[in-house]
Amino acid sequence: MTVDGRTAPHRTRMQVESLFVMWRLTGQQKYRDMGWEIWKAFERNSRVASGGYTSLHTVLVPGTASATRRDKQESFFLAETLK
Repeated sequence: MTVDGRTAPHRTRMQVESLFVMWRLTGQQKYRDMGWEIWKAFERNSRVASGGYTSLHTVLVPGTASATRRDKQESFFLAETLK
């Protein structure tokens, strides 16, 4: 999805919730493992030293997250993604 000329990876919150639902329905550990990998990526790429999480301009260029950080924590991040 592109918003204002930048890639907007806002689907992540639905993906995380879907993984949780799939784990609850199937009991398969692979869904928890996928969710854990997403969490580690949040910590590695979006966590800021002063606290909180920032959004990224793009996630399509591996290893460049620090150069593509935005100075903005999306309002839905805590309420929807980390619920």
